[in-house]
Amino acid sequence: MSKVHAMLNTLAIPNIATRVAKKLADMQQLGELDYLRMKYALEVILINISKVSTIYALAIILGIWQQALIVHLAYFILRKPSYGLHAKSSTVCTLVSALFFVGIPMVARDFQLNRGIIVIIWIAIMIGLAKYAPALTNKNRIGSDEYKRTLKRKSLIHGGVLMTFVLASEAFGLYFLNIPTLLTIGGFLQLMMLLPITYSITGNTVSNSVACSKI
Repeated sequence: MSKVHAMLNTLAIPNIATRVAKKLADMQQLGELDYLRMKYALEVILINISKVSTIYALAIILGIWQQALIVHLAYFILRKPSYGLHAKSSTVCTLVSALFFVGIPMVARDFQLNRGIIVIIWIAIMIGLAKYAPALTNKNRIGSDEYKRTLKRKSLIHGGVLMTFVLASEAFGLYFLNIPTLLTIGGFLQLMMLLPITYSITGNTVSNSVACSKI
């Protein structure tokens, strides 16, 4: 049992990051601060790789990796500039991601949203982006108002492009893999990550949004 525990401890992400960072720091003769920064960056990268691998392995097993990818793509395109709520732990993040990108696509592959519902959802998404993006947490703040305005503009551009593509796909009957519905769901999930009520329910705070009139 002790050998198994030692092996698992060796494979733990913080320990892997520590070993790699120490080797790189020694090779490049880095100071303590640079070593700690490198270690933190490696931990983030390894944790993200671990989460993505887990989510898509599950999606592949369930035969819905394409649907999962479509939902994830829309979510990522909007989240990149608009930021939003973060889970308080990696475990919670993985569980929520599994729900978002495996559970929901597995259900959504069997139904299609009609055009009216899709239009209403995208209008809500665009209003949410205009009002709340970028939504930043206490752990992820941006001090420059100009950069916040840049992120808001990018959020609206990304949202506008996605909305146009979705509505065009729906209008021309491009229902391969249920793309219009899945992209709409991905956009809606990111909208949920921006709303103050979501922050309130999860006990987070956000105060970095920029008014639409200041874009």
